[in-house]
Amino acid sequence: MVGGLSLSCISMNFDKRSEKELLTACIQGDKKAWDIFVEKYTDLVYHTIHKTLNIYHPDFLYQELEDIHNSIFLSLIDNDYKKLRQYKGNISKT
Repeated sequence: MVGGLSLSCISMNFDKRSEKELLTACIQGDKKAWDIFVEKYTDLVYHTIHKTLNIYHPDFLYQELEDIHNSIFLSLIDNDYKKLRQYKGNISKT
């Protein structure tokens, strides 16, 4: 719940916006936008970390997965959202 609204309700509003608008709102410090961003990408980040750890460090501890996950999202907001500001969103088209 955020401000009395469920994240899924808020998410629907951001689903209508582009990724660029969501990132812009995050960079501007919109907590709701950040919550939606984290909710939207957390499964992907967990999956990628888990897969990578299984390949390169199969005896990893669950706490390591949690720590890396949190570090990734924290790194995105470090230095006034520097990494999010650098994101160009370019996708090659074939």
